Amino acid sequence: MAARHHIIETDKLQKLRFYGDEFVFNTVSGLCYRLNPTAGFLLHSLVDGMENTELVDMIQKRYNIDRKAAMRDVELLLNDLCELGVLD
Repeated sequence: MAARHHIIETDKLQKLRFYGDEFVFNTVSGLCYRLNPTAGFLLHSLVDGMENTELVDMIQKRYNIDRKAAMRDVELLLNDLCELGVLD
């Protein structure tokens, strides 16, 4: 499976408001999302300006998983964020 390249729009990410580790509110769309711990960690990291490769490294280390699994998890999250309109 070829990796898709996502354009991370910082202005869109800055319009997200986090409530604890599980909930995020999109101030533009008015939608609220419930996140699992991994998604919350990754989304916080994206908002902080972390690049995709850095995300993979962090997930691999944090959850002690192999690189292929970490790449898959990051790619799945980025795809989900694209579908929600957070990323292009």
